[in-house]
Amino acid sequence: MPKTKRGADHLTTSRSHGTTRSCYTREEIKELLDSVLEGMWGTERDAGADDRTTRSDTSTRARGGGKETNDSLASFLEKIQKTKRSGDHLTTRPSRSTRPRDTGEEFNESLTPSVYTHVLSKEQLGDLDSMGYPKPPTTMLDDGTILVNTFEETFGDIYPKGVWREFSKKVSSNIDRYIVALASFNGCRRSFACTGFLIEWNGSTTVLTSASSVRSSSDENRIDENLRIEVLLPSKRRIEGTLQQYSLHYNVALVSVKDCRVVRPANVQHCRFGWSKVASVGRCFKSGALMATGGDLVSWSGTLDCPCIVRSSCKITKTGIGGPLVNLEGEVIGMNFYDTRIGTPFLLWSEIDSILAHFAEISDSMAGGVGSDSEMNPAAVFWKMDGDHSDRLSRWPVPAPCWRRRGDVDKEKCDDDELVCYDPQSGRNRRYGYILGVKVELY
Repeated sequence: MPKTKRGADHLTTSRSHGTTRSCYTREEIKELLDSVLEGMWGTERDAGADDRTTRSDTSTRARGGGKETNDSLASFLEKIQKTKRSGDHLTTRPSRSTRPRDTGEEFNESLTPSVYTHVLSKEQLGDLDSMGYPKPPTTMLDDGTILVNTFEETFGDIYPKGVWREFSKKVSSNIDRYIVALASFNGCRRSFACTGFLIEWNGSTTVLTSASSVRSSSDENRIDENLRIEVLLPSKRRIEGTLQQYSLHYNVALVSVKDCRVVRPANVQHCRFGWSKVASVGRCFKSGALMATGGDLVSWSGTLDCPCIVRSSCKITKTGIGGPLVNLEGEVIGMNFYDTRIGTPFLLWSEIDSILAHFAEISDSMAGGVGSDSEMNPAAVFWKMDGDHSDRLSRWPVPAPCWRRRGDVDKEKCDDDELVCYDPQSGRNRRYGYILGVKVELY
């Protein structure tokens, strides 16, 4: 394989068994690789001698000047071709931390297209684009680069295994019936995907979810009015959704669905609760997989500036945004958002109840339009609950999908997951938490 010297204007390749050494400029290497990729994406040729001769001729012409192809480089390119012939699904197995545990069935790697290696076909690149993901770097030729922050990354346990056994069968079955998944599209390209759940509101059944699903990617203080919403029901049926109400300040949205009969919408807990065991629940839009992870309510604080945020130690992925936080009786006590490091931030149902009451008020005064933060009082910048003294909209950042080296990602996860460490000198466990987003030792 070609050896690269950082900062050089050319690449040098050599034969390990001889003395011949040839130099190729970066432009020549790029042209040569482009010609191979073009051949791989075109009409499939026979794998016989004619095919190898054609590729060799194409590669030679791409370099120009009649230079003899170096053995190492030719071997490297032939390896790429063999990788292509071995199958179009060129994903490596997801890391253990992102794979669902205890599913009771063989893991379907197509549910989590988070790792791509070597060379991607045109179909795969097109699939990435339609799912709202960036294309891999053209220099990505090793197994250590992965696509992170996807909407398909799982968390916790897949229903009905693992943490689901802590619920009664009736409770877990009821939860399965009211959890949905949503995705918003701009044309054919997906913009966002998350979880939602069915509630009774204003005399009808509607979907409660995060306003991140309709937030503009270019201006976080506005919604994208050109988005189309699709809802995946628990029955795996996909139907169109319509945005009814939203609050960008509290990151809450209501999406209506037609012809959707729900026997048991979410059972909510209106009163205050104690420090008890909880679970964050989510559903993947692409696969429909229902997942949950357990945790506890904690007194951590992070960097989100919404004054109403409370936190649990449940660790979700972007898939769980907009999903419910429930107790072991299956009662909804809040709605989850996302933090890359500090457990799961959520809004208490008592706060959501006030927001829904505001939505009901402005709904009565509107003629079928979409309600927003400032409908009731045009003089105000946005609507706020009593006691909220914010002078600007709260920020709800969500990390964008990107390609990163696996080693860097694994190191970050390892550092963040170490919340209890044994100290051999003192003979006790050191416990850690987060204050204003900084990891600190708790006493």
